[in-house]
Amino acid sequence: MRSYQIISRLLVVVLLAVGITGCGSFTEKVGNSVIGEGSGTGELISLGKESFKVEDFDKIHIKADAMAIFVIRSTTDNAEVELFVDNTIESRFTLDASIQTSKLNINVKEKEKRGSIINNSKGERKLNISLPDKVFDQLVIDNNFGLVEVVDLNVESLDISVDAGSIRLENVIGEMNLTVEAGQIVVEEFSLENNLTAKTDAGAIRINLTESPESAEINLVSEIGAVNSNIEGIDYSVNSSNKKVGTIGSDGYHIKASTSMGDIQVDSK
Repeated sequence: MRSYQIISRLLVVVLLAVGITGCGSFTEKVGNSVIGEGSGTGELISLGKESFKVEDFDKIHIKADAMAIFVIRSTTDNAEVELFVDNTIESRFTLDASIQTSKLNINVKEKEKRGSIINNSKGERKLNISLPDKVFDQLVIDNNFGLVEVVDLNVESLDISVDAGSIRLENVIGEMNLTVEAGQIVVEEFSLENNLTAKTDAGAIRINLTESPESAEINLVSEIGAVNSNIEGIDYSVNSSNKKVGTIGSDGYHIKASTSMGDIQVDSK
């Protein structure tokens, strides 16, 4: 098992064992100390930048072991992919980005080093992906350890999985399936035009809607933690401190959020 998978599993076990409801911040601190700014001893350098014509692909698949991944709006007509790492660990990384059957595949591989799990994993690294203004069919991101941040994106379906770390979305449109084992999920400026499913084993979930919907279904459950919602007009079938199930109108999109340990907050402007 790779070192980052070991770290992820250990964080889940520790957080569930001690019952820390503020575990999102704890996980972020661990992540920053291992792969964040200042975690290494060298300078951040680029290991390569690649550009792709946006008309050549409709799907994006991203895979990494331990990375801060940023998906943002491009300032050009092309998609651009660039990997940055601490120069003391640059020889361990390779970036493979290519288009196959209308799918942009981005894979960051890291050589395994023996010894102390934490010490041999340390060093800043981040993957920047900029995408032009287009409605994409699919975005899939699989990151064992670290951060995934997506801003200003329109996609039919979005599937993001992080073992330990966090997911942050802002002004993203699309069907969402978000999973973090240990860490938090934050969705800002969300317009309920599609279904949203968010799940953590140990971590908080926060969802901010651009406005209260005219029709919707909500199902929010925390085994250990508080659940709060200030969306107007909900007819609750269950309305307890750790579980809220209800509807607004009929035939609306759903918000489903669940965590074994942590708080859930859903609100609107």
